Amino acid sequence: MNKTLVEMIAVMQAAERGELIEVAHQRRGDWVPDSTPSWDWVCYDYRVKPQPKIIWVNEYSRDSVAHLTEDDAKAGVGSGAIRTAIKYVEAQD
Repeated sequence: MNKTLVEMIAVMQAAERGELIEVAHQRRGDWVPDSTPSWDWVCYDYRVKPQPKIIWVNEYSRDSVAHLTEDDAKAGVGSGAIRTAIKYVEAQD
């Protein structure tokens, strides 16, 4: 994938802030960690390592209700909850 100059700068600024960077050869495409990027945008693509999405779920006998924060899940507990504020983390490849 060819990034715009603005996208390249954003990735390099993220690296400067200490965020984790991943690299992929443009023909192979497998993302791997890169602690010292060479910034060869011709042969490689770079990205900030994606963070897994996290949701908090209140479970009931017939359904479940998802929330974006643990506090929201705890505040939104309805009657009949079987389990409350259960944390789910997205699996990463």
